[in-house]
Amino acid sequence: MKTILLPTDFSDNATNAIHYAVEAHKNQDCKFYLMHSYALDLFFTNKELESDSELDQEMRSQYEKELEWMIIELRRSYNNSKHKFESVVKSNSLYGAIVEVVAEKAIDLIVMGTQGSSGLREIFMGSNTVSVLKRIRNCPILIIPADTVYKGFSQIVFPTDFRQAYYRSELLPLLDLIKYNDSKVDMIRIVGYVNLDDAQRKNKEQLSNFLGKDQVTTYVELPINVTVRKEIEQYAQQVEADLIAIIQYKHSFLEKLTQEPIIKKLAFHTDTPLLVLPELE
Repeated sequence: MKTILLPTDFSDNATNAIHYAVEAHKNQDCKFYLMHSYALDLFFTNKELESDSELDQEMRSQYEKELEWMIIELRRSYNNSKHKFESVVKSNSLYGAIVEVVAEKAIDLIVMGTQGSSGLREIFMGSNTVSVLKRIRNCPILIIPADTVYKGFSQIVFPTDFRQAYYRSELLPLLDLIKYNDSKVDMIRIVGYVNLDDAQRKNKEQLSNFLGKDQVTTYVELPINVTVRKEIEQYAQQVEADLIAIIQYKHSFLEKLTQEPIIKKLAFHTDTPLLVLPELE
């Protein structure tokens, strides 16, 4: 059974991401963990916390009730026997809570919402998701822009430079989506038409074999006319992609070459769902 963590702050973005996740996994046996985290020290001084030991329990109880109501609504809306739900409340930062739950529940996938291409919101709620993205390196994260409606994953875009070897285990979340959605995958390389060397050609063939040759409909090389992030977004829009999938390497050659934090920028600005796969260590 696939285990999926759904962090929520009860905002519209978070709620939309939850519904997206449930719909996207309608044909799979899944257990969803709806999680809310709160940090009392953000609102109260240590002295206030020490003087009111009931405060934590009151807040926890309220959040547990809100999560249970969400679960009731999800069960009522989808009525899917393949799905189970559980609420989790943590008195911790968002990052700390996610680290705990990923370890405790053996989480396979984290799904979070962002505001998408609205630059102003980059300063606010979107920063939580990107902060988690930068620090969580042992679990795939699916990022859902605001107001995105699930329409399947028929077309997936996979940006890569073929400089690292690929492993089936690090690609499993993507292979899972392909299996259940009969997806087509476009591998795109943004390098300005520099020829592949022998190692890159070998890695490209390896990736094609993992994805399934029938799924790789296109191999595209794009020049860097603007920024890598914009090139990826423009191509995704051109082919009406349902998902951008990318591996988050610690030392990405493309990011070193362009001095551009590509994944961070995609997470903040893309209007296409983004699947970030952790590098196999």
